[in-house]
Amino acid sequence: MTTKKQRVGQALLLLVWGPVIAILIGLGKVLADEEGRIPRWLGWLLGMAFRAIWATYDGFWKGIFGDGERTMEEDSEMGK
Repeated sequence: MTTKKQRVGQALLLLVWGPVIAILIGLGKVLADEEGRIPRWLGWLLGMAFRAIWATYDGFWKGIFGDGERTMEEDSEMGK
């Protein structure tokens, strides 16, 4: 990340999705078997959550806050 807008976008994305992922990972730690495997339904749910994160990033966050996957120049809208 190279702009303030990207950093704001990162913070908001983490604020929205961080708790969801934390809960799912916590469930994985609790429900994992002796070999560390999580239940199939939880694996499916984690996969869906990560697809939803990328969908919201690509369809919403990136358009507002810029592309967090590449270097961008600071624009005058948010200042330097």
